[in-house]
Amino acid sequence: MHLQRSCACSEEACIETDRFSIAYLEHNEPPRQMHTHNWLELYFCLSGGRHFVMDDTVYPLADNDLFIINQFEPHRTEPAAGQVHQRFVLSIMPHF
Repeated sequence: MHLQRSCACSEEACIETDRFSIAYLEHNEPPRQMHTHNWLELYFCLSGGRHFVMDDTVYPLADNDLFIINQFEPHRTEPAAGQVHQRFVLSIMPHF
């Protein structure tokens, strides 16, 4: 298992292994549209700098926040002005 450095690579690895993948991200990726996955996602915020959006509710991210996102649950993140955002994202296939 390799620690991924982008959301796209982590998602590809999860699909490829059909098990799980882990990404460590410390850069601000561009905002994504509301999206879903075929897998579960654990989003662990090491340092704020973004807002998490689920079901039209905006949650400011604080250090050590953990979001557990169910399969097919629409979500996205938005940047917070000028802040670095560090996080781990664990993607897990439901059958694993």
